[in-house]
Amino acid sequence: RRTAVTRGRQETEMADDDYKIGQSKVRSYRTCRQAYHFKYEQRIVRRRVRRPFMFGKLIHRMIEAQAQGEDPHQVLSDVVLDDLPMFEAEREMYGDIVADIGVIMTDYFEYHKDGLRFIPVKDETGEYRYAEHEFSIPLADIVDADDRERSQGISFQGQVDGLGKTANGLRWLVENKSFDKLPSDDERWRNVQSVVYIRAVKHLGWMKVVDGTCWNYVMSKSPTVPQLLKDGTRLSIREITTLPSVVRAALKVHGLSEESHEELMLRAEASRHNYFQRVFTPVSRVVADNVFNGFVETAVEMRDNRHRRDKNIGRHCTWCDYEPLCRTQLTGGDEEFVMRTEFVEDDPEGYRRSKRSNKLKVVK
Repeated sequence: RRTAVTRGRQETEMADDDYKIGQSKVRSYRTCRQAYHFKYEQRIVRRRVRRPFMFGKLIHRMIEAQAQGEDPHQVLSDVVLDDLPMFEAEREMYGDIVADIGVIMTDYFEYHKDGLRFIPVKDETGEYRYAEHEFSIPLADIVDADDRERSQGISFQGQVDGLGKTANGLRWLVENKSFDKLPSDDERWRNVQSVVYIRAVKHLGWMKVVDGTCWNYVMSKSPTVPQLLKDGTRLSIREITTLPSVVRAALKVHGLSEESHEELMLRAEASRHNYFQRVFTPVSRVVADNVFNGFVETAVEMRDNRHRRDKNIGRHCTWCDYEPLCRTQLTGGDEEFVMRTEFVEDDPEGYRRSKRSNKLKVVK
């Protein structure tokens, strides 16, 4: 049986048993076959939620809400109320992440109130959304003619954060990213996700021309609250990483005025550039074609060798979620105990689908 899948103005057909891939799957498979097996074959994930992961998930929700014309801070409150126990546990491990996000995103929306304009796209119901655009298309529809036959039976799935237009008329694939350390230009110009998503966007007719990728960065570092001097007359002007809304809140708590803290406010306003950066990377046809061809090669290999479990041991093991399991296997420990205490069965792609809020209104 074949199922019709509609996205934008295109309608294609895919079999229910097509092998499904996405850029995250490809990245995981390339990094380590064993980690890929744990994540996508056994479908297990770590019990604890890492702060960067939760931070990124919530800012996506807020940016989506603001793009749809709704109150992003109300959305943040709703998300927390929906899963309060998880956020209480998060506070014990990483501090009050919700308060940090509320403050950071207040300054984010003020800082970016002008500039990039999001372009609406019809979703599968025929209504318009300004962010979090899901798609699912046969990989064979977007490959070169020479790769069409061997790409049959592979479904390419993903979710585009947004599509935007700048004042100069250029059109961009928008990728919302949180960071602790800003990625380098080298990581951007050859990024697999942007290359394959741009090709999907053009195929679906969401934008006829894509000039490149807008990397919409939000720093996840908690802003520092300025301290009150011992004499209680003013806040310290010691250099700190903070934001204007944090300074204003501290001034209000201590009953002090902005006028007498002009230098501190100027520093806080200047630091917004470090917190919120939009880097525009033009697309290179030669680079895009070469990166995409490599993506197709890996996709075909994954379909044909999906059950490989060889470990690719290296420096990346340090931050891999599955390091405890591999270490236990290598040292002959109790794998069942580690699996039971540190992991749970869950949808490894659930984080991507959960970004898009079904509670938000859509534009007719």
